[in-house]
Amino acid sequence: MNNGRGREKTELTREELVRYSRHILLPQVGADGQRRLKESRVLLVGAGGLGSPVALYLAAAGVGTLGVVDFDAVDLSNLQRQILHGSGAVGSSKLDSARDRLRDINPNIHVEPYETRFVSSNALEIARGYDLIVDGTDNFATRYLVNDVSVLLGIPNVYGSVYRFEGQASVFGAPNGPCYRCLFREPPPPHLVPSCAESGVLGLVASVAGTAVAIGAARILIHGNLGLTPARIAVTAAVCTLVAAGGAGAARVAASGGALRASVAEARRGPERPRRPLWQRLRVDLACLAVSGLIYWLTARPGFS
Repeated sequence: MNNGRGREKTELTREELVRYSRHILLPQVGADGQRRLKESRVLLVGAGGLGSPVALYLAAAGVGTLGVVDFDAVDLSNLQRQILHGSGAVGSSKLDSARDRLRDINPNIHVEPYETRFVSSNALEIARGYDLIVDGTDNFATRYLVNDVSVLLGIPNVYGSVYRFEGQASVFGAPNGPCYRCLFREPPPPHLVPSCAESGVLGLVASVAGTAVAIGAARILIHGNLGLTPARIAVTAAVCTLVAAGGAGAARVAASGGALRASVAEARRGPERPRRPLWQRLRVDLACLAVSGLIYWLTARPGFS
């Protein structure tokens, strides 16, 4: 992938060949794919419930440089879902906690910390030079800013969100694909969607949604944007369903929750099949009935075994 900063040498060391051997065995990854991961640069905005599994799995996967933006401190109430942080980190900086944990998981990666808010005055400067940006934020202002930076810099935006027992993950900003504003043109009113501090959230859902985000990011890093189809992954506490939607179709989805649910249902159903005429359906039913009767007659004859 293309970026504006220098890269480390992409040859894999002996230790890395062992560490990533299960990746390298996969024909869809191989040594070339692992080298692409090593030379990749990913910016993660938010080291909370969504950002935690993203950071952990991308670090374990061997992403060479992981930039992390967060200004908050670890709170005891975070630990039920923010698995990047432990009890010993309560009261300390999330960035310090994240850096120590990620280096423990994989000392080969480089962590670039940004202990600041991601705002319009610094967003472009922070994000410039990264291959993609991961949206692990928990507020709409930053989420729309991440999208706008993705569009301006021409880099993919891998997005996730959670609400109580539900979560979503998607890829925006791919070449010729929709951005987040194509789906939701304007932020909702502040009172419409409460935060997890107000409404609660099941920590397991954040972990599943964050893992789906990490998968989307890894796919782009390994294979590039070739053949990338925008998709939404809808996650609930009971089921995780991949819902694929073509680029143009996703871009046409109206910016409302009702339209989003309708588009998901439509994508699940797939293209509508033409209904066969009544006489054709009756002919098939009669044929099946005749075959069933013949089988019953043969098997019911005396001496049949």
